[in-house]
Amino acid sequence: LTADKENLNDEINNALYEIGQFYDVECSNIILFNELNHIFEPTNTWIMNGMKIPDQYKKINVDELDWLMGQINNNQIFKIVSLNDIPDEAVKEREYFEELGSKSILFLPIKYEDNVLGIMGLLTFHYEKIWTSDQVDLLKIICTIFANAIERKIMDKALQDEIDEMVMLKQVLRDSEEKFEKLSLSIQDAIVIVDDEGKIINWNKAAEKIYGYTYEEVVGHNLHSIIVPQELTNKVKENFKAFKQTGM
Repeated sequence: LTADKENLNDEINNALYEIGQFYDVECSNIILFNELNHIFEPTNTWIMNGMKIPDQYKKINVDELDWLMGQINNNQIFKIVSLNDIPDEAVKEREYFEELGSKSILFLPIKYEDNVLGIMGLLTFHYEKIWTSDQVDLLKIICTIFANAIERKIMDKALQDEIDEMVMLKQVLRDSEEKFEKLSLSIQDAIVIVDDEGKIINWNKAAEKIYGYTYEEVVGHNLHSIIVPQELTNKVKENFKAFKQTGM
């Protein structure tokens, strides 16, 4: 899968179609784990023409299929030719697939490093299907390809979300700066802002009138050297140092 993120879904859907045809099944899909809702949701599905995806298969509650989840988390393959092959301890899984109307099921974990991203599922509903070891081995390789593509898509989305958030924050900051500038221009009191070193970074029109210096004359200069009498400069600097440490 080499498509860019905009076409990745189409590429996955095309691959699922080819897999469905090649493996002679009636449904092939990618089921991704939704950690927030603790469910698996089929995100990409191919199904035989004229067939409809059962409602029970649209959302799979992880908590209801704990045995199956244990298999997937342990990187085990869930391969069922007949529902009679489902182990006795997988009672919920047997009930689920009986209700689904499945005949044969093949679930393979899609893992990226140690994280389970989801499952690739192959199902039949009208006949039983036997998968050879070679076929399963090939599907494992396909799952690795899917995992890399899905992880890349997740990372791209996370990066885009961060970019969008930064753009939004910059706009909020820009709006705040514009509001502050308008306020500082209209207010009659002096507004003076300094950095951690006491250097002036903002000096409004009222400050210009009160102290007699323009913004251009004072910006970047130490506030205390401009407005504090020379004999009090050292004391004010000591107080400013204490203020930076305590806020008082």
